[in-house]
Amino acid sequence: MSARASADAAATKTEVEVVNDDGLEPAEKAKTEKEARSMYFKVQFVFLFVIAPLLASAAFWAATKVSNEAVIVRKLKFLREYDLGYAYAAWYFVFLGKTYASISAVCARAPARVGRPDQFIYRAAGEKKGPYVLMVSDDGPMGRFNRAQRASANLDENLPLFVTGLLLNTAVLGKVGLALGLLYFLGACKFAEDYKTAAKQRGPGFLLGTIIPSQTSAALVALLAVIALFPSSF
Repeated sequence: MSARASADAAATKTEVEVVNDDGLEPAEKAKTEKEARSMYFKVQFVFLFVIAPLLASAAFWAATKVSNEAVIVRKLKFLREYDLGYAYAAWYFVFLGKTYASISAVCARAPARVGRPDQFIYRAAGEKKGPYVLMVSDDGPMGRFNRAQRASANLDENLPLFVTGLLLNTAVLGKVGLALGLLYFLGACKFAEDYKTAAKQRGPGFLLGTIIPSQTSAALVALLAVIALFPSSF
């Protein structure tokens, strides 16, 4: 095998999911929806209300050091004067609602035994039982295409909220918004390439490209809302 062929083979090799004849993952490995909810909600709670607020507090402190603190103070005064803290708080509640819906969908996937990148499961008309119609997820070009498409769609799902939250933060904190945008860029590129290679390799890029920047940004929006609405607390 030539060096070029070896490189191409390495680029397309994936960790193939173990599935049954009906195309679904083995039943013995499946969790109930209740088990999945217990796990995912615990993880998200820690991220949303412990890790993200700590990162947001550090980012706010950094903003006062790398930007003109007097300018930030004037911007916060502007938020208070025009009751814009309510806009920040409203955005955060929308973010929490979308987060809940996403967790609910992920947990419903577990007992359905549908592997990624599939987002839906179909059955041929007139059939009362499988086989089910699923996406190609093997190590060939079609599998890579499906995973690449899913990676792009995965980023699209969170992009509107992330961008609007980023704008709200950047309007007040300046360079911190740029840093979060750069982190998202690096993570999104890694996520897209890793997911295209194998579904099970998407984790690090997903953490770097969506979880950390989006939840830190969301926590910053919440922090600015609290500062604007309850100035006597700060």
